[in-house]
Amino acid sequence: MEVVLKILMVEDRLSDAELIKYEIKKSGFQFVAKIVETKHDYINAIHEFKPDLILSDYSLPLFDGMQALLIREELVPNIPFILITGSINEQTAVEVMKTGADDYIIKEYLTRLGSAINAAIKKKEVILAKKVAEEKLKILSRAVEQNTVSIVITDNMGRIEYVNPKFTEITGYTLDEVMGENPRVLKSDDKSPEEYKELWETITSGREWKGIFQNRKKNGELHYESATISPITDDAGITTHFVAVKEDITERRKMEEKLVREQYYMQTLLENIPDYIYFKDLESRFLRINKALAQKFGLNDPYLAKGKTDMDFFQTDHSKQAYNDEQEIIKTGRPIINKEEIENWSDRQESSWVSTTKMPLLDAKGKIIGTFGISRSITEQKMAEEALKKSEEQFRSLYENAPIGIYRTTPEGQILMANPSLLKMLGYHSIEEFSGRNLLQAGNEHNYPREEFKKKIEQNGIVVGMESAWKIKDGSTIFVSESARLFRDEKGNPMYYEGMVENITKRKKAEDRIRESEEKYKYLFQNSPLPMWIYDLKTLSFLEVNNAAIESYGYSHEEFLNMTLKDIRPEEDTKTLLADVAVTFNNYYKAGTWRHIKKNGELISVEITSHAIDYGSKKARLVISNDITERLMAEKQIKTLSKAIEQSPSAVIITDAEGNIEFVNHKFTASTQYSLNEVIGKKPRILNPGHLSEEEYSKLWDSLHKGETWVGEMLNRRKDNSAFWEEVVISTLMKDNGTIGNYILIMNDITEKKKMLNELIQAKEKAEESDRLKTAFLHNISHEIRTPMNAIVGFSSLLKDSNFQPDKRAFFVDLITQNSQQLLAIITDIIEIATIEAGQIKTKEDKVNINAMFSFMYEQFKPKAANTGLVFSYETGLPNDNAFLITDEIKLTQILTNLISNAIKFTDQGFVKYGYMVKGSQLEFYVEDSGIGISKELHDEIFKRFRQVESSDSRQFGGSGLGLSISKSYVELLGGKIWLDSELDKGSRFYFTIPYKKTQMEVVTKNQPENEIRFEYNDHKTILVAEDEDHNYLLLQEYLSNEKIILLRAINGSEAVDICKTNPSVDMVLMDIKMPIMTGIEAAPLIKKIRPKLPIIALTAYSAESDKTKALNAGCSDFISKPVDKDHLLSKIIQWI
Repeated sequence: MEVVLKILMVEDRLSDAELIKYEIKKSGFQFVAKIVETKHDYINAIHEFKPDLILSDYSLPLFDGMQALLIREELVPNIPFILITGSINEQTAVEVMKTGADDYIIKEYLTRLGSAINAAIKKKEVILAKKVAEEKLKILSRAVEQNTVSIVITDNMGRIEYVNPKFTEITGYTLDEVMGENPRVLKSDDKSPEEYKELWETITSGREWKGIFQNRKKNGELHYESATISPITDDAGITTHFVAVKEDITERRKMEEKLVREQYYMQTLLENIPDYIYFKDLESRFLRINKALAQKFGLNDPYLAKGKTDMDFFQTDHSKQAYNDEQEIIKTGRPIINKEEIENWSDRQESSWVSTTKMPLLDAKGKIIGTFGISRSITEQKMAEEALKKSEEQFRSLYENAPIGIYRTTPEGQILMANPSLLKMLGYHSIEEFSGRNLLQAGNEHNYPREEFKKKIEQNGIVVGMESAWKIKDGSTIFVSESARLFRDEKGNPMYYEGMVENITKRKKAEDRIRESEEKYKYLFQNSPLPMWIYDLKTLSFLEVNNAAIESYGYSHEEFLNMTLKDIRPEEDTKTLLADVAVTFNNYYKAGTWRHIKKNGELISVEITSHAIDYGSKKARLVISNDITERLMAEKQIKTLSKAIEQSPSAVIITDAEGNIEFVNHKFTASTQYSLNEVIGKKPRILNPGHLSEEEYSKLWDSLHKGETWVGEMLNRRKDNSAFWEEVVISTLMKDNGTIGNYILIMNDITEKKKMLNELIQAKEKAEESDRLKTAFLHNISHEIRTPMNAIVGFSSLLKDSNFQPDKRAFFVDLITQNSQQLLAIITDIIEIATIEAGQIKTKEDKVNINAMFSFMYEQFKPKAANTGLVFSYETGLPNDNAFLITDEIKLTQILTNLISNAIKFTDQGFVKYGYMVKGSQLEFYVEDSGIGISKELHDEIFKRFRQVESSDSRQFGGSGLGLSISKSYVELLGGKIWLDSELDKGSRFYFTIPYKKTQMEVVTKNQPENEIRFEYNDHKTILVAEDEDHNYLLLQEYLSNEKIILLRAINGSEAVDICKTNPSVDMVLMDIKMPIMTGIEAAPLIKKIRPKLPIIALTAYSAESDKTKALNAGCSDFISKPVDKDHLLSKIIQWI
């Protein structure tokens, strides 16, 4: 059953409504219609009639189509809406379609209504079907959106169209970020191009691909995914999309990689460690050995040792001992550590020393299942020990002759060795005599107890430069500096001390004298204005403090003496304090900056200077503390401010209160070229911002004297006097007493910004002017083209009229010819200006007779001037026999033609005169008239593109408005300039110059007038016309019909070549340039190759100089631009054949 449409029509004219219904019926639709013409009825009909389609007129007396469309959009947006109107402009049509109309139809073209209704109804059906599909997709979408695995959908080229939230959660990329991207945006380069190629071949062949990716998240983190990629096909089985379902397996992958890594590490260890590693079973048979041991055994593969025993590689004694050791380990579970033994090989004479460690081999339950061991070769070590013995013998020689004392004692002080220098130092004659003395128990002053030496050497294994007092044999005391080292046995027990002793008695006595003098300075200590104290180097306890320290830190004298340095230092500085003390221990002088804490908890920065002193029996340091907290803060602020100003991207000037410059930063120097020395003490007016008036300067200073900030722009000058614009901010810096101390100027160069702004304004104005001129030009060109075209079309149709009067034929043909020439001139101007704009115009200089040119132009324009009653004349500046120069004759002729044509066109009565005169190396031409004149403000404008003296729709004079622009371009191309002298209603005089390039005189013969050309050959000539357009060929055929010429025709370049090959009677070729299959440019050289002397004349609608050059270079003998003039054509034929 055919569907009956319900159509709601908004129309106030019943006749139009009937025409519309008629057209709908004619289109084959079954329908019922309801017609309304008011808004109220329209809304009721929408609710009650419930239309399937709305057809609305655009303009009604009480309502309009746009309102109807807006109501439709609000109430029933899915109902198709078609606008039917008598007329509508393009802008309104676009607005209607943008608002939501499905189509618009002009009433003159109602035949299109049926297809428009059909398209609108189909569009509605598609929308409804889309809604149903969207509901189904919602369910699928929720399933995908809420899935716990990543889902990615791409098109059949692999570009991402969808990702679900789980994808975003895992990768960090949103759908917007990856839309249109290839999933490889996630790749981490873990797969080779070959793997990706195999993947792509699998899924594009319709199969499913499964595998694992290592991808990179947005934050750069790597993760692993197990992926399944499947193709999605349409009803025809063609793949349209791919879907990837991916599960994050990163944690599982990490565990697998960890296991592989550990196995790799173990294998690497066994392969590369130089020690010998082996595993044995309970019977001491090898289970596995490493590569190094296999090489030692002479095996190519470590696995070849499996099942063998030591007996297979070593001599019997060593093998039995190894077996016994391993059985003991299996029995007791106790390892053997670093056992040194000699290995005697069964297959070679050599033996080697090794240090072996063997341990029980346990299974997963801790049960002993064998042994494993590591043996390290110590053969070289043993050899080194032998070398050491030899070295000791050498040492003995040095020991006996050393200038300092050398000894060896037991840890208990018993003397084992003493060299001659030590015996002499202590007053003994022999080692036997000295051996009776115990260095630990006797011979030391009470201020230097030997226990301190013993404690240090046993703790550290070494003592360096320890000072002590020793008694010598005669009872007197000497001071020595002692360095010693502790030697231990294999078990780590002390064996003996070896030491060196230097006599420093003279130095110590000098130090004692210095120490005594320090007492003189005790008074200075107590009364110093700076905090001072003495502390024990061992305990860090305060031994003494002065009054300034008590006052500064807030502790009493007694509190200080119960404190250590740690108590006035932050807890986090303790480690640094101890390290510093350790380093300072033997340093006489030390300075530095530290942090201290006062009793009230205040943290201060102090500058510390310290000296090493002996305080009683204690090693101590005298410290002077200077609180520099405020100074450091001030320095930090000054440094920060200084950096900010020096490194500022803005130029900065600081002046005193009088405006004298005190400081400028690097940016100022770079911007103005003035150095600090050049501007110091001078006013900022050195930059000469002369554009500010005295009144503006007065306002500026008034603001600054009030403490306000001044902001403005200044046109300043650099040292080289170049100007630049700056945005300036001037602020005041106040002193503590509230008076102005300084001014600070911050300046930013805005020259480019202002230049850009001015250029934008100028560009905008120029663009607006250009748009206006182009619009006027297009209106004018439209008029100028349509006017002759109207005459051509009109009079052509009259020639075909059956009622045409034959006596008017010549008149009509002449009118058609005149208007054709006018139309061609306009088109030529347009093409010429386009060529100039493209920069493709070139000059072709030749010898020109100026006087002959002037005479020819006089004859050309005289009839036209006479028709308007003008006095027409010219004057020359050179005699006829010397009026020759080198220039481009065509362009010079065009310039004069344009100027003379304009002069005649714009002069109703009076005269038109033209001429030239010699001025030095230039020829100055002029064209003068008594016409309408040109106002001075338009003197430059009229030479611009699209400019005319008249630009209104009521223009009295025709023309394209390009003549003067073309003339100006030609004059400049020839090396001259053009200008005018004119006032409105007082006529005009145009001038232009060109270079006067002289040449030799030559006799000029007057050409035979073209209307006298005759083809006078006795024999017939054969001309091949290569032309694909029939009407062009017919015109040439008509031109040559009365001459002794046989015409042949080719419709493309290829046929022309073939005819020239097979027909030797061809005397000339008239060659069209643009033809199918093969162009004239391509055919010409092929013909010349066959018949080099055959003349070829190019016939083409292209008229540019470059087109002529291209044709001549291809082999053409001459060039004629279309439209072809008959006499011109005949003259060329006569010239070449």
